[in-house]
Amino acid sequence: MTICIDMGTSRICALVSGKGVVINEPNLAAIDSYTGEILAFGDALENVKGRNPASFTVQSSVENGRIVKYDLCEKILKFIINRLCGERVFRPDIRITTHSGTDDLEERVLRDMLKSCGARSCEILSEGYCAAMGAGAGYTDKAGTCVLNIGAGKTDFALVAGGELISSLEVPFGGNLITQAVQNFAREKKLCEISFDEAEKLKLQLGSAMPSESDIAFTVSGKDTQSSLPRLCEISNTELFSVVTECLTPFTKELRSAFELIPPEFAEDIDKRGVILTGGCSNLSGISKYLSYALELDTVLTPEPGLCAVKGLDRSKIRGGLFKAGRHS
Repeated sequence: MTICIDMGTSRICALVSGKGVVINEPNLAAIDSYTGEILAFGDALENVKGRNPASFTVQSSVENGRIVKYDLCEKILKFIINRLCGERVFRPDIRITTHSGTDDLEERVLRDMLKSCGARSCEILSEGYCAAMGAGAGYTDKAGTCVLNIGAGKTDFALVAGGELISSLEVPFGGNLITQAVQNFAREKKLCEISFDEAEKLKLQLGSAMPSESDIAFTVSGKDTQSSLPRLCEISNTELFSVVTECLTPFTKELRSAFELIPPEFAEDIDKRGVILTGGCSNLSGISKYLSYALELDTVLTPEPGLCAVKGLDRSKIRGGLFKAGRHS
């Protein structure tokens, strides 16, 4: 049994080879305040975040694409593996994504963690590489495939050719940055403090990287920044457009520098094929067109962009045990 796991900042996806994606849930766990054990995970906590009773806390082990709580991460991985394996006697093979800047120490810690969780073998692969493979890059295709995997906590830039990772770069931008900017806008311009979840809903429902032809406004609940009393505030799509583009402007500048990593022999491939967009934040309205204008390249949004990395894990092949995209043990 092979289990592929993509531990993102906001969501965790798991795929069982031969069965497809079996888990696509928020990367949250309810931890018992007294025993430290996991009480619930994922979808079961969608409406509990920020409303923690004294008996448990809701936590995530990943921030900005990096594991920051290894003990919690190990508990979550054990929870998922036990859920998927059930009473199986044989231990599973585990493939898992990691961020582009992972060093040898981080890989060793992650590998030891997977073995402790019951993995028979483990393969650790760059998330950008996996996103490219999940978006359709092939092993026999020698032309370059350029991917921007825009997640909640970070963006992975990757160039893949012939099934190998040619170059990669991690850019510190993700959908959470826009959500936090929406919170800041409400607090500073509307004098209303709103929760992260309310700001996330606004971003998804009204946020766009391109101007809208019609004006729409939503009313959200929060608390007055001066009196701290509950109040409502109205935010329009035009205001959110300004917030989104303020976040995207420095992002595109960093992306332009990422293209300096591309060897000149692949420049023509990218000019012809464009850039493939993957990751959950690629679903933001207008972002594909915005990046196309900003980078002066065609952009292609893949179907189900948030699942590309975990599907790419399933497509990955071990060739000689060690290759540029990751390591196997």
